Amino acid sequence: MPSVGFFGPLFNGVILRKKILLDLVRANSINASRVLLWNTKGYQDFYVNRVHAISSRQDN
Repeated sequence: MPSVGFFGPLFNGVILRKKILLDLVRANSINASRVLLWNTKGYQDFYVNRVHAISSRQDN
C-alpha cells in the first residue's frame, strides 16, 4: 500500500462526537483518494480527459 501522508481532516487519536463522524470519514476518504490519484504517474483529471474527448469528436 502506498504511503500518502497526512490528508485530513481526521488523524490518529482525535476524539469526535458520533454526530460528525460520518461526514469526517467521508471527507477523509475523498481526500485520500485524491492524493493517491494525483500521485499516480500519468493520471489526468476528469476534466482534462473530457476536453480531449470533445475535441477529438469535433475533429471528425
